[in-house]
Amino acid sequence: MLTSRGRILLKPNGLPKLGCMESTSTPEPSPVYPEIRDISFRGRARLRAEAFANLVREKSSYEEKMMEINMPRIYGWTTYIIRPTKIVYNSEKFYKKITRTGMIQTENIPLHSHLDAINDLEKIKVRVIDTLEAELDYLKSVPLAERLPTEKDENLRTSKYIASVLSRALMLSAAEHDVDQVDIEEEPRCDTFWLVGGFHPPPIVKKCRTKYSPEWLRKEIDENEPVAFRFQYLGEPLIQLQSKHPLANSVGRDSAIAQEIEVPYCPYHPSSFELMKCRYYGTNVNATWPHASDKTFTTLSWLPFSCAYGKSGKNDIKEFSDNLAVVHGFGSMLAQACKLGFSPVNKITYPMTTQVIVGDGQYLSFYQYQLNTNVLDPLLLEENDPKNICWSTPMHRLYECVENGRIKGLDENVLLMLVNAFRVKSVQAHQELSPYFGDVKYISDLPDDEKRKSILSDFKEMYSNRPQHRRKRPEIYDWERIYKIYFETRPQDARRKWWAKDERISHQRYDIIRPRYVPRDMRDPPKRSRRGKGVVKVIDE
Repeated sequence: MLTSRGRILLKPNGLPKLGCMESTSTPEPSPVYPEIRDISFRGRARLRAEAFANLVREKSSYEEKMMEINMPRIYGWTTYIIRPTKIVYNSEKFYKKITRTGMIQTENIPLHSHLDAINDLEKIKVRVIDTLEAELDYLKSVPLAERLPTEKDENLRTSKYIASVLSRALMLSAAEHDVDQVDIEEEPRCDTFWLVGGFHPPPIVKKCRTKYSPEWLRKEIDENEPVAFRFQYLGEPLIQLQSKHPLANSVGRDSAIAQEIEVPYCPYHPSSFELMKCRYYGTNVNATWPHASDKTFTTLSWLPFSCAYGKSGKNDIKEFSDNLAVVHGFGSMLAQACKLGFSPVNKITYPMTTQVIVGDGQYLSFYQYQLNTNVLDPLLLEENDPKNICWSTPMHRLYECVENGRIKGLDENVLLMLVNAFRVKSVQAHQELSPYFGDVKYISDLPDDEKRKSILSDFKEMYSNRPQHRRKRPEIYDWERIYKIYFETRPQDARRKWWAKDERISHQRYDIIRPRYVPRDMRDPPKRSRRGKGVVKVIDE
């Protein structure tokens, strides 16, 4: 019963009398709790990286995915440029680290071990000898006035001629290939853009972390915490074979080799290896534009000894060859993955394999590169992600010398390895090769003419990386940097410029709306300042 104050009086057994209430209660739904997120500085940075990766993956076409990577920076990313001709001595650990690659030394690469024997090797030998003798005789007869000024340039031109004629001769000899299944691209464009972490911070970063960072950020980040840098590989192989189908993989991504192979530790700054830093729009192109050819997969690349001429010993040249093979193998496979719908921030779902030959026609090294991991961003990379693998053979000599226009001492074992590199057949894949493409894979397939032309124009303008007057980054003069930024000696000056107002103009988006430039004498209507100053040319729309 209830008292006058509304309290419940208990019975002797201690329970209230509920009366004749019916039990019609329904089970309550299970509560839905929000996702637990890491709100620390590193956790928020990881969430932003994942959101950006999802944004790129949701884009439908290849062009839109590649343009979205450059959208956060209107003037381009701060990038270190890697060129095959600028690889320096003692940089083997560095290039293996930035590509997450482990190298395996072997006498013969795995792709060649499953090939059948060649019955007509003698015919191929005669054809190769005749081709080499004719080409070397032609190069010897070049007039002195037309020869290049340095021995390095002359050897590079010789390598180009020999690689071109040998590739055609060996392709004709390898009867396993169908002519319409493989294309030979001469000096194609091979560009790759990616992000790598784990480097020592430069002094300017340490200064910003200790002097200009807020107190809460100093507690979360140590001044010596590693930083990440962006790299852009600009390659141009002598020849490159493109096929409709990929090569077979030698090992699985989850195999013990891919998990346990050792990747060197090299945290040194990229400038220590003579890499130049500049503002650059990240480009990912492999041989051809995606809509220009249906042969997407790279099966073989031939690179010259362009950076190894003038070195003293055979070991030095072999080290340069390894560096070239590693960086080009990773670059060509990552660019190929981007053409298939992946990107430097979206992980591939299957491994990709290619072959690399480094040599000048007489000395040759053979490599097989398998890409297992393409995302090297420290915020997206996991510890159990597989490593990339590169199989390397010793340096071989195809022939001894040339005497009186004749090839002496042709090694049949090396010739067999060279022929097998062109005999390797691609296989038709059974899994989905482009899982991240939408309804429109390439903008060239878009039915809307106006939208297609607009996107293609913007895409090619971005990937040309030409100097643009409309997107030129504002300059900070030396006297301003000294007297106003490094040493605040002019506090009375008005803060009108972007750096004085703490504006990060480099973080503006690329697609910011800006009117297209029109010359002054072609504007309609003309400016007020030009009226009455002569005849003004006005163009009617």
